[in-house]
Amino acid sequence: MCAVKLWGQRWMERGCCSCTPPTKSRKNALQSGKSLSRSGGVTTIAPPEVSNIVRHHPSSALLFFAFVFACEASGEEMSIPQPAVPVPMAHVPAGSLLVCGGGTLPDQILAHFVELAGGSEGRLVVIPTAGSDRDVDAEAEILRHWVDRGLKSVSLLHTRDSRQADTPEFVAPLSEATAVWIRGGQQSRLAETYLGTATERAIVDLFHRGGVVGGTSAGAAIQSRVMIQSGRAVPKLATGLDLLPDSIVDQHFSQRDRFGRLLHAVREHPGRVGVGIDETTAIVFRRGECRVLGGASVTVVSAKTGPDAVAVQKYRAGDSFSLLGE
Repeated sequence: MCAVKLWGQRWMERGCCSCTPPTKSRKNALQSGKSLSRSGGVTTIAPPEVSNIVRHHPSSALLFFAFVFACEASGEEMSIPQPAVPVPMAHVPAGSLLVCGGGTLPDQILAHFVELAGGSEGRLVVIPTAGSDRDVDAEAEILRHWVDRGLKSVSLLHTRDSRQADTPEFVAPLSEATAVWIRGGQQSRLAETYLGTATERAIVDLFHRGGVVGGTSAGAAIQSRVMIQSGRAVPKLATGLDLLPDSIVDQHFSQRDRFGRLLHAVREHPGRVGVGIDETTAIVFRRGECRVLGGASVTVVSAKTGPDAVAVQKYRAGDSFSLLGE
């Protein structure tokens, strides 16, 4: 895992290693805004603001240095705090989310989705609404992609009419489903059709009762309540499904150079964590924990302490991180 911390416009890379006691030279480094390093790599990143704490809040500074010394004495590693929001476990959904960054997904990701869906007993509903009408018309091809993976049943659920999406007849397949897969395209089409309807409620209910909701590209972006709808450097924000908690999802992340727009979105909503997922990559979310699958990386951006203090962490396949507090 690689971790980075931004303080305003200052950022430097931080390696994972133990802290050392605050010697005189290290205090000088703190006051100058330089990184503090040891043979194992960079251990602490301090902006000039830290010198203000030392001068104006000496008691807080002493507590900080005591904590650093304790890390060294115990031999434990000091890492950047995880972006987390405490949530009572009783309110954590029983299901899973598979949030994919687009591109050609490796078999490992698709196979894991089928496993979460129940394997040979899985009942899948595919939602292609984000795609164009021409894409949606390729119904047989869409279904065969999943039928060949051995699921018990696969059905297609699609409309452009939000009134139809709000009817019991339309959402009936979701009541029996163990999994939903949301295809890529334009996430605005998904929001315009399903937001505030019985379809949205049925998808959320499936997640809460233990099913899996997966999606790629637009089907990933729609999974956060604050949704990046479009935009390059400055994102156009809209409302998505309330699935991945306290987050903002972006996809095709490194391939389309979307760090800037995710950072902008997080600074507008500092209570939420930005999750940028590369193509061929996914996160599996279950009970507050995220695990990375696939061939590239996931970038997590947090501004929990304010829009000018942003923490950035990068994770690769096999890494895990938390979105919820203990």
